[in-house]
Order: sequence, then C-alpha cells, then structure tokens
Amino acid sequence: MLAQQTQAIGLVDEAALDEPDLLLKRDYGGAACLDKPFGRDVKAALRRFNAEIWAS
Repeated sequence: MLAQQTQAIGLVDEAALDEPDLLLKRDYGGAACLDKPFGRDVKAALRRFNAEIWAS
C-alpha cells in the first residue's frame, strides 16, 4: 500500500494518509483503517518506511 502510493506521488507523508484524492484514503480508508493491516500504528510504520527510503 505504501509502496503503491509512493510510486504514484513520489513521497508519502502522514498528511497523505487521509488526503481524499489519494489512494490510501480512497481505497483503504485512511490512517484509522490502515492501523489494522499494519498490525500497529500506521504512522509509525510510515516513518520507518520513509527513513529506509531516504537512507538508501
């Protein structure tokens, strides 16, 4: 999910989780709904995801 959105817009930040025109809100319901598939706080997962992208 995060990779798809990153490919689409180049960067996914916390605001993108609930942006109505973007994939994560439109197709997956936003931050509140994404906590369950990630098994924890999706915002924390997003921070780790972005840290890994910037580190490489």
